[in-house]
Amino acid sequence: MAQRINPETIDPMAMNNLNRMNSVAQRIQRIGKGNRKYALNFDKSDKKFLERLVTELEKQIIGSTASSSPSKDKTAEKMAPLKGFFTYIRDFTKVKGSGEIKVSYDEYEFLKQIIKDSLKGVDKMEFKWYQLIKKITVNLMKKQYSQLYSRFK
Repeated sequence: MAQRINPETIDPMAMNNLNRMNSVAQRIQRIGKGNRKYALNFDKSDKKFLERLVTELEKQIIGSTASSSPSKDKTAEKMAPLKGFFTYIRDFTKVKGSGEIKVSYDEYEFLKQIIKDSLKGVDKMEFKWYQLIKKITVNLMKKQYSQLYSRFK
C-alpha cells in the first residue's frame, strides 16, 4: 500500500531528493531494453575511473538489494539487466587504450544522472582546516567526475 505524504510538511529539498530517486528507479527498470546506438568516447584515464565508479555502483545497488530482500529470486531477476549492463561496461574498460562504447538512451541518462548526483555530493563536502590531504583528494576526485561528466554533454 502506498504511503501518503502531506505536502505541507515536506520541504522542497526532500521533494527534490524523492523525485531524483524515483527517476533513477525508473531508469534502472528500463536499462537493457533499448537499442545501443549512442556512442561515448573515453580515453584511458576516464575508462579507469568509470570502471571504479561502476564497481562501486554495483556494490551499492545490487549488493544492498540482494541482501535486504526476503525473496532473492525476484530481486535477482529484476536486477539481471542492470548487472548485465555493469558487466558490459567493465568488459569495455578492460580493453587497453581509448575507445568507444555504445549505450542506449536510458543507459546514457542513467550514467549521466549518477555522475551528476555524485558530483553534487562531492561539491557539498566541507572539511576543517586540518583535513588538508582529504580536501586535496576530494578536489582531485571532483575534477575526475567533472571530466567524466563532460563526456556526456
